[in-house]
Amino acid sequence: MRISMENKTAVTALLLGSGIAASLQSNSAHAFDLQISGFGSVVATDLLQGESGAVAGRYTSPLYVGDWYNGGIYTKKNSVDLTQETRGGLQANLSLFSNFSAVAQVVGRTVDKAVTLEWAYLSYKPINKITLQAGRKRLPLFYYSDYQDVGYAYTWIRTPQELYGWEITNYDGASARYQDTIAGISVSSSVFGGNSEKKKSGYFTVLQEPSVDVRWTNIVGADVELNYEWLTTRISYVQSDAQYKNEGSEWADGNYSVDEKMKQRYYGIANNIEYESLLVLSEFNIAEKRNHPKNPENPTLDYTATAWSLGAGYRWGDFTPFVNASKYSETTTTPEVYAYPWNYSAYSFTLRWDFAPKQDVKFHYVKLNDDSKNETKPMGNSQSVSVSYDFSF
Repeated sequence: MRISMENKTAVTALLLGSGIAASLQSNSAHAFDLQISGFGSVVATDLLQGESGAVAGRYTSPLYVGDWYNGGIYTKKNSVDLTQETRGGLQANLSLFSNFSAVAQVVGRTVDKAVTLEWAYLSYKPINKITLQAGRKRLPLFYYSDYQDVGYAYTWIRTPQELYGWEITNYDGASARYQDTIAGISVSSSVFGGNSEKKKSGYFTVLQEPSVDVRWTNIVGADVELNYEWLTTRISYVQSDAQYKNEGSEWADGNYSVDEKMKQRYYGIANNIEYESLLVLSEFNIAEKRNHPKNPENPTLDYTATAWSLGAGYRWGDFTPFVNASKYSETTTTPEVYAYPWNYSAYSFTLRWDFAPKQDVKFHYVKLNDDSKNETKPMGNSQSVSVSYDFSF
């Protein structure tokens, strides 16, 4: 695997820092504590049935997107593919004295044969209930954002891509988190801000050619999570400016007006129930995208995307069967610019087997229905089955 140029320095610093920390730990065990953990998923998928998708005219073969952010795409029927979603990661947690710590995480993927730095931040606790962090973190758009790469951490083989498929997953910036227990309710809330840039976006690999770079600036957001016994509720809000750049072009908004920025806002809510052996997982998200209408030659591009997921399952010993429905749909106030909003839904069945400590095997069936009104539907209807082996240590 190769390490992308933008992450080589950070990965080198991580390895050197881990070595230095281990050395310091041996001489000052009370001051330093280094812990190494890891995770991985081997995912094999077979596209059983599929209509010809025509995403921006790029694909004419059957199409199923297993990982929007990283460009994990299945286009061959009756052919098992292990290269689109298989991944592995290592994380280093270094405690520095009593109130400082550092975290770094690298993830390697077979889809792009690259190792990327997903986490790299410092934490400081000035008081017991407040944590300040600065560096590279996961952008908390969704309930499972923080551990979306860790297949062992959730029921499905992949999080529902009708929600979990956007251009950016990380940001470089700072956050402040408050944690407490009030009247028996665990409360965790944060505010955050920063910027992010993704070269050769995997998301746009699905949508078009050539490759597209994505830049989100002025990211500001907040989230709050409440847990009471068997019920967890999380509410989130994120806003930012967004720009895009093709090979050889300049930074532009969503309608490619050079030097302009698109405004976007994300609203999310999740309600999850874990009552004894019963699981009920739900999540709802709204994304509003608005161009800056400063260029009269390029009319504004405005649309709203709503997405939801609802699933239920039951744990029988080491086995957990789980059924799920999810949907993504778009509406626009500018049909003269965006004539064919997307609209598709998915229905899935997952069987998870926890056969050993921190290891599982999953079977996952997905039926996707493309309800878009385009003459040539962008996704096309499809059916797929996947099997995964997930581990964590």
